[in-house]
Amino acid sequence: MTRKKKGKQGSKQTSPQNKRRYPHHRLFKSWLGRWILEDITLKEIQSPSHSTQKRMHQRMSLAANTTDRTLCDLPHPRRSAQLCMAYNAVGILPKDALEDLIEMLAYKRLSLAQIEQETLEDPRFYEFWEAMGVTSVHNALIGHRGSEQMVANLLFVTLDYIQQEEKIFTLTDAVNDAMLNTDLSEGLSTNMLQLPFPCCYLEFGTTRGLAPLTVYNDTTGEHPLDGCYIRETVIKASDMAVVDYTADELGFKHDEDVREIFMLWTGVPQPGATMGDDSNLYSFFYFPADGDDVDLKACVEKQLELNAQTRQRFGASGEGYKALFEHTVKCLTYINSDALRRDVRELDEAERHRNAAGLSKRKAAIKKANQSVNRIYIGPDSFEYQKYDGYALEHTGRTVRPHMRRGHLRAQAYGEGRRLRKPVLISPVMVMGGKSSDGPDSTQYIIN
Repeated sequence: MTRKKKGKQGSKQTSPQNKRRYPHHRLFKSWLGRWILEDITLKEIQSPSHSTQKRMHQRMSLAANTTDRTLCDLPHPRRSAQLCMAYNAVGILPKDALEDLIEMLAYKRLSLAQIEQETLEDPRFYEFWEAMGVTSVHNALIGHRGSEQMVANLLFVTLDYIQQEEKIFTLTDAVNDAMLNTDLSEGLSTNMLQLPFPCCYLEFGTTRGLAPLTVYNDTTGEHPLDGCYIRETVIKASDMAVVDYTADELGFKHDEDVREIFMLWTGVPQPGATMGDDSNLYSFFYFPADGDDVDLKACVEKQLELNAQTRQRFGASGEGYKALFEHTVKCLTYINSDALRRDVRELDEAERHRNAAGLSKRKAAIKKANQSVNRIYIGPDSFEYQKYDGYALEHTGRTVRPHMRRGHLRAQAYGEGRRLRKPVLISPVMVMGGKSSDGPDSTQYIIN
């Protein structure tokens, strides 16, 4: 008779059934990480179950306390998804009120001012506006633009962005740098500034802090520019949502159709800060809906001249705001040129790996998915700046120091009879790029 071999004294044999019921602690943490960190859809927010609500609160707590630089440098739409910002605000709305809000934003395409007015007068939104910090409907309707409007506008544009397929258009670092050294030329019409989607996110390069542009926060100071939410709608001039100037000052008739482009810039968290530490600033850009003969450069200059109140948020000169505004308009114009586009579905691929991963590899797969972004890259990875070798320009005989000749966006004729126009970029040029004032053997290749 063979005696059954016993295990070590004091240890208990675990049946396969118990192994499934009580997994190893490390694997359980992996499962918990999936429960907290997987993306939560707007459909779940509209009708959240008890488990979904618990999952959202756990995720918000985890994401709000992270200082992981890789996560903090993600574009704002991905950071806000991890922080469940949309749930924070719309979770207090009744389901029918949320559906009406989405319809006004994404389908009726009302202006933000019209949406604010309609929701402020609707009892179903009272609790929502109280959460935004609006204690008096009267104060909001007279045109007050405080922090509560900033939070509300960020929420509204985020919801519209989600409905418009969540498109992130990313300028390469080379294009972003070129736009900083490029000017708008006369002859570009406002019709050459077209958004690829009614609402999207424009990311200014993938390397944070490379460009000198920042978004100012009264509490935490300057934040490196991340990107900009952009929303377009056509409204009557009488419905313009500005407080700095009137439709008459821009030369609009009150019953005239105008294009309203809402721009909300976002800054990334500062070094050592958590994911929730960012900075936002918004502005509006108005021009005629039929803009074939309307000069884009003149519209930008006129709007910047009138938009005094927004400029004051950056101090007396407002140069920071002016730089953001001009840079965004130039980048939007460049998108409408024949620029190279690459659709990189990094997040989709990471989510497929995450869903197919076994329990032991799931934590790594979730981490990869959380750090991934679906991007549509705009432009080449680098420009070959033209260089002139030698100190004398042959056609004039002049001697010049090495310098960057600024590029420009101009209108180019094309099509039958060359009657059509499209924007093209004449990229910046490094004049005397092969030489420097330090000596003939000193060559400069990178210009910041």
